[in-house]
Amino acid sequence: MQVAGTTVHRGTKLADVRELSPEEQAAAGGFRYALSLERTAEAGAGATAGAGAAGGERLEVRARWLVGADGFFSRVRRQVGDGVAPEFSDAVVWWANITPEDLAAAGAEWPMALRDMDGLQCVGTGYVPGGQSALAAARYFLALRASTPNMGSERSVCEAVNTAMHGGEAGMQDMGVWAVQARPEDMAAAGVPFPAPTAAPGEESPALARALATFSFLPDDVRAFLAATKPEQVTERGMYEHPWDKFAPGGWANGRGMVLVGDAAHAPGRPNGQGASTSFEDAAVLAACVKKHGLGDEAFAAYEAIQQKRVADIFGKAVSGSSELSMAERLALLHSVAFEPLWSPTDLPVPVASTEEGLAWSHARVREIVKRRTRRVDSASRVEESGQGAVTEQVVTAA
Repeated sequence: MQVAGTTVHRGTKLADVRELSPEEQAAAGGFRYALSLERTAEAGAGATAGAGAAGGERLEVRARWLVGADGFFSRVRRQVGDGVAPEFSDAVVWWANITPEDLAAAGAEWPMALRDMDGLQCVGTGYVPGGQSALAAARYFLALRASTPNMGSERSVCEAVNTAMHGGEAGMQDMGVWAVQARPEDMAAAGVPFPAPTAAPGEESPALARALATFSFLPDDVRAFLAATKPEQVTERGMYEHPWDKFAPGGWANGRGMVLVGDAAHAPGRPNGQGASTSFEDAAVLAACVKKHGLGDEAFAAYEAIQQKRVADIFGKAVSGSSELSMAERLALLHSVAFEPLWSPTDLPVPVASTEEGLAWSHARVREIVKRRTRRVDSASRVEESGQGAVTEQVVTAA
């Protein structure tokens, strides 16, 4: 599939990547990396690693520039980067979604702290051991209840928000999200082995039962809430991190056409939202650097210099509960970004009658900006192709 002059290979995963030798690069016309993409067994007929073939078929791709966005066990980083692997953060996390229908089927209710939303769109509650910071507690329970647009099966966010705003058929729906975190020693004390045993094919995931056993001390209303979750909705995972105090120049951009973004560069070690947030920032900052310096190692180095410091500040000060910063200073650090946002609060139409109206305006504004920029990129690609002909993949993002 072609998107803005870029080939997207769906239903594939990165199986192997290697840096070509100088002789191989010269013979390949300057391409530096050879990648092998493997088609997954679940891929549909639209997958491009041999459409219609069985899982496991390989697609070979060459790249002049390589963006490693393949998670905290990044194959790109291990095979053509600095080889640094993430470290176990001594934390195990379970998380899941839960609906009012799940609660009703189990004869349960929302936890006491979440039963009255008092007109708010989202409310949350949490439990942490006494004396520990909610930002850095070794053990915790957190839950959110939110009134969200009913997305349905094929609805866009804008469509759902607009329907809800105008009292349409779909309207709003309640949704719950919860997460619990413990240490392996807490699990051992509860008689829960770590790591989790592998479930046999077709066997129900043991994650929910393991979470309930580990957190047997939570209040009855909270345990009933957790127990009402569908077992297949619960994910259990040991959390790994790239320690922020070990970030090093050249760790994210190797100077030879490869750059890392997201968890491949800086996995935070806990599901606090900053992993996703800083990953989106990486993409925006990298794009801004490429726009300023042109596609190449200069742009990659500039991106690394900006984001390594910012992410270290966020993970080391804003998130870890550092006593150096007040909560106001932490929030100011989180909200300050090194790229130009698509819009700022000063752009909002005034007055904004409701949160839903503001969200609908935001989604429409962002879509309009992205479409305009995409059209501009498409036009530039067509001009380049008309002058030079078709070109093999120049930039590959391994995700």
